[in-house]
Amino acid sequence: MARLHFITYETLMEDPENQICGLVHIGDFKGISTAHVACWNPTDFLRIMKWGEQSIPMRNKEVHLVNVPSTVKYIIEAGKSMVSKKMKERLQVHVTVQDLCRKVDPACLPKEMGGTMPMAEMIELWKMELAAKRNLVLTSSNMRILSDRGIVSRNGTDRNNNSANSNSLGMETITGSFRKLEVD
Repeated sequence: MARLHFITYETLMEDPENQICGLVHIGDFKGISTAHVACWNPTDFLRIMKWGEQSIPMRNKEVHLVNVPSTVKYIIEAGKSMVSKKMKERLQVHVTVQDLCRKVDPACLPKEMGGTMPMAEMIELWKMELAAKRNLVLTSSNMRILSDRGIVSRNGTDRNNNSANSNSLGMETITGSFRKLEVD
């Protein structure tokens, strides 16, 4: 299941519109039982939440979880302590589909949740999208990091040094965003 999510995210990240506008995630926990929850170590679940936010370069506009059992709610609340303040504000848990429809346009949802298009049709359309971008996704899995020099952790330290502004050659590096980079 996790592999399917990552293939989906890889495909979505290749779309310029998604890169600019971001994504709204909706997770339906209908049918999840205590047996499913017991398959996961709570510490591993918390790590997944933290790493998911930090490792996937996506604009997460909103995350909606619906039909969440009470046992899972406690784990999600604990997981909120592991993510950024921004993500905490964007993560919403809904008890019913009706609660979800108050926050999300029902036209975006499958027919089974009050939308217009049946879930089976949505799945088939997404399979076609994945098939169309198959080669792109396969080639991205062949990418490798040749050097971890310059990779900066959240606390501002380089993996190889204690300072985020120097590398192993003793040269100064620049960290930050290049959104406003001007080139003559």
